[in-house]
Amino acid sequence: MSVINLKASEVQTREARLGSITGFAGTAGELVGCARAGTLKESERSFSQCMGCSSGNAFCQFSMIQDAIVVNHAPVGCAGDFFTFNFVYRVGQMERESFLL
Repeated sequence: MSVINLKASEVQTREARLGSITGFAGTAGELVGCARAGTLKESERSFSQCMGCSSGNAFCQFSMIQDAIVVNHAPVGCAGDFFTFNFVYRVGQMERESFLL
């Protein structure tokens, strides 16, 4: 496990900390060979095969529970867009209150 530098202004990305990559252009055999040789290089790409994050999906559901507190134990940066759920919740709250009148 690496040492955490609390004086740094930002943390390294997961890939930098682990020496891993998120994209590879080549065959499985080439991937294994590069991994064993320690020469993995990030491949540039212009698309994503992911439509969303499981953490975000769960947060969306939990954030709609009235008076709930959600603690997210995800990697640094994963909660960067969660402020939008607060907006969605507040809009929903206004809608719910209009039904009570």
